[in-house]
Amino acid sequence: MQPPRIPDDESQRLDALRACAVLDTPPEARFDRLTRLAARLFDMPIALVSLIDAERQWFKSRVGLDATQTGRDISFCGHAILSPEILEIPDALLDARFADNPLVTGAPGIRFYAGAPLRVGGDHLVGTLCLIDTRQRKLDDAQRQSLRDLADCVQDELLRVHEIELRQQLERQMMFAETISLAQNSFIRETDRSRSFDSLLEAILGLTQSAFGFIGEVLGADEQAPYLKVHAISQLEWQGEPVGAAAEVLATMEFRNPQNLFGAVLRTGEAVIANDPAHDPRRGGLPPGHPPLKSFLGLPIHHDGRLLAMVGIANRPGGYDRGLIEFLDPLLVTVGQLVQAARTSKALALEQEALAAKTEALARSNAELEQFAYVASHDLRQPLRMVNSYVQMLEKRLAGQLDEDTRRMMGFATEGARRMDQMLVSLLEYSRVGRTGEPMAMLDTRQAVDEALRFLGPAIAAAHAHVAVAGEWPRLHASRNEFSRLFQNLIGNAIKYRAPDREPEIVVRAAQSDGNWRFLVADNGIGIDPAQFDRLFRVFQRLHSREQYEGTGVGLAVCRKIVERHGGRIWVESDGEGRGARFCFELPATAMGERGDAP
Repeated sequence: MQPPRIPDDESQRLDALRACAVLDTPPEARFDRLTRLAARLFDMPIALVSLIDAERQWFKSRVGLDATQTGRDISFCGHAILSPEILEIPDALLDARFADNPLVTGAPGIRFYAGAPLRVGGDHLVGTLCLIDTRQRKLDDAQRQSLRDLADCVQDELLRVHEIELRQQLERQMMFAETISLAQNSFIRETDRSRSFDSLLEAILGLTQSAFGFIGEVLGADEQAPYLKVHAISQLEWQGEPVGAAAEVLATMEFRNPQNLFGAVLRTGEAVIANDPAHDPRRGGLPPGHPPLKSFLGLPIHHDGRLLAMVGIANRPGGYDRGLIEFLDPLLVTVGQLVQAARTSKALALEQEALAAKTEALARSNAELEQFAYVASHDLRQPLRMVNSYVQMLEKRLAGQLDEDTRRMMGFATEGARRMDQMLVSLLEYSRVGRTGEPMAMLDTRQAVDEALRFLGPAIAAAHAHVAVAGEWPRLHASRNEFSRLFQNLIGNAIKYRAPDREPEIVVRAAQSDGNWRFLVADNGIGIDPAQFDRLFRVFQRLHSREQYEGTGVGLAVCRKIVERHGGRIWVESDGEGRGARFCFELPATAMGERGDAP
């Protein structure tokens, strides 16, 4: 016996056969009519519609034969599909390929065979309409043509089935796409995310013809006993009461018993098919009043290698199979995406809530600190002035009785009180930023610079400083006195920290930069060590002793606070000591109005 050779297009041929969706289906009159007609027309005891599967030949329709299938290795039709022409064997006992074939030497005792190949999906031969007799026969040309005509009729029926299946697949794909799109859009639009899961569950039940089911998120996966938090569940009559997708029900619905069918999914991370749940060893029983469970499919959903969720559906007519799992895969991917998105959204909401609470607490703390600084600095000045006055009065009253050391110590006390008063004044100024300044309004920034220069006029003249104002100056939403104070502090520092060997050259400039407005105050003064940049804008931070330069170390901290209150940032640039400094700050251009050029 010679087994049939495997066709070169075997993989595509099997795909075309399975796309017809007729394997293992019940008998159909449209095929049976043709096999009966073939048997009568050719006076044959046996006529078959035979389909060649991977390991078998299966009979979609049969006349005169009880068997529903045989092995492919002993099939005559396996040889017939190797060529598009009719394969005719007048006497199998005289053909070396079949003489010792068990279908020849045993039942049904084949002597004559004629098979016309059936073509679907292009040029793929998937089976035959075949005639079998237990005696020698030979077809004439007219009979061969009639067999071909009948085979074409069978082929048309297969193609019709194929077209119907393709149409159904297209409809399912369109339904898939529509369902996924609706669920995703619903998830984006709706604040109640359960509606998205309800839509997906309804689609899964409809596509699988299942009676009821649920979608659940797997929680506690890192613990010993993972459990399900239900996001969608079918509306059921349970103990006479409706149980389903109501928000108040879902808020508390959890499945925690792992010793049952859905628990098997959680334990193994694999799909569970149970078409006879009552006798399935994985069953765990049903709660009292639960509807009967006739079949069950549990589908795990993984994300980044972890079990994220599962879908459970039940009571599909005919039960469930692996093919259905593949069919549902696109929807399961969407379920996983929605569960992960819901999880991320929830985590983000919790983070935002915590951040809002921290922000509120920080704002309250800052307000309290600013209030304390204001009250403390304001109220401390009066007793400090009193101390200073009494020290001066004592010094005058005891002037003739004090030795040099005592006078020097009393001088230290007076000077200390004066410096403390300066620090309190500076602290008051710092605390007042944003509290007591003029309200925000459209401001010509060049006017703020001119006002600062008028305040600084005597200091500029005394230092023989040269101040140049350049660039284009915008109008912006700002506090006039705060903006003027900002430039007064920056230009004042450029005068104060001038180099002893040269007259101060100061440039004040405004220009657009990357969509923002950048302001600059540059000088040719003593410069700054870059290692000290981080200290400059902190309260009471000084880089020089009071003997070298007067001040409290609050001026630049005030500048930073003003700039940040206006939505900007401030920084310093310098090439080092003796090389001058450039103080820059940027404000967003979105708040800007008109621009004006410097005269």
